[in-house]
Amino acid sequence: MAAPRRRPRILAPLALLLAVLLVAPFGAGLGQAGLADWSGVDVPGLFQAGIVSVTSATLATALVALGGIPLGYLLARTPGRGMALLGFVVQLPLALPPLASGILLLFLLGYASPLGRLTHGALTDSFLGIVLAETFVAAPFLIVAARSAFAEVDPVLEDVAATLGHRPGAVFRRVSLALAFLGIWAGLLLDLAAGVRRVRRHGDGRLPPLLVARVHPGISHQATGIWLRMLARTRTSSTASRMV
Repeated sequence: MAAPRRRPRILAPLALLLAVLLVAPFGAGLGQAGLADWSGVDVPGLFQAGIVSVTSATLATALVALGGIPLGYLLARTPGRGMALLGFVVQLPLALPPLASGILLLFLLGYASPLGRLTHGALTDSFLGIVLAETFVAAPFLIVAARSAFAEVDPVLEDVAATLGHRPGAVFRRVSLALAFLGIWAGLLLDLAAGVRRVRRHGDGRLPPLLVARVHPGISHQATGIWLRMLARTRTSSTASRMV
């Protein structure tokens, strides 16, 4: 009979401390829920927003999975500075404030952009715009998880499967993807959760994404100025923290 594994004693107290910190706010919120005045809550609006959030996040997650899983595999298996740079760039949305992400999407999809003029603004303030915005902000979660999961798969197993006559597609599905499935599944759940929390209901009944700002072409320069000031403030704060 194998002896039970021994773990460092410090692990349990540290884990319990963080678990309590994460669970306690929910308990405090439940305690206050009974004291709140729910008479003014727009229940149909909340229900509609919830449906749009879940639907758009699900579609965005499927879209991210379609390209994010192959991208994670290529990042894990392809050496070189170019792939390393690509791996850095695809993680940038994680570091951007929501407003900065929205302005960048505005430059690409807004009314004044080439795509916006081509589609007559259909990509802004629409369900498709919600899906595209959620894809942008949530994709890094799956890409990072998939890359880490594929990196843990021993390439020798793929080589053995190839020598047994399996084609590259079969090797990827039956070996690489199967062994990395748990890590990829965790990334998909994170991606879905990140997408759901990006939608808010506006007072006029429409449900645009939080990250896509509805502005007119005339204030594009103002948006650029806001974005540059945010980047400068972020850089200044980072420099100050390093000095401290």
